[in-house]
Amino acid sequence: MANKQILNEQTANEQVSAQTSAQATAEQANAQATEQTAAKAEVLLDLIREPFKAKDGRQMFSYCVKGKVRGRDVKVDFNAKDQGGYEVLDILFGDKDKLPLAMFEDEMTDDKGNTTRYTVYEVRDVDEETGEIFSYKVKPARESDKSILRMILAGLPKAAA
Repeated sequence: MANKQILNEQTANEQVSAQTSAQATAEQANAQATEQTAAKAEVLLDLIREPFKAKDGRQMFSYCVKGKVRGRDVKVDFNAKDQGGYEVLDILFGDKDKLPLAMFEDEMTDDKGNTTRYTVYEVRDVDEETGEIFSYKVKPARESDKSILRMILAGLPKAAA
């Protein structure tokens, strides 16, 4: 009878040890997820869609972020990653004039092990019917647009940037 009680205590101790180990593993996973989220800290600005008339009379849209730098109104133009992306942007925007533009750092590693860091610019919208988040990556139109965007971001409150 004493042996059975000792076995039950050992089994209980092993179960507690396994639970503690599982909790430590879960805490580690949460810490890693938090680090990854911090590494991909996002800045959200509004990407604005503005209509314009093409030379052939068709209505088209341009996409930009507006801000102030040293008291001056500035505008950063964005383009779709490819020609087909303008249709995706039309679908995303629907009848809206602006959507959130998420900006975060990412990296990729090539076959030789070289790591390249870059900024991702992604416009997002939530589908009202399904709750699904749809997104499309855009890019600043020119190198000067990247510079102006950095100036706008430098002027944002540090909590947002």
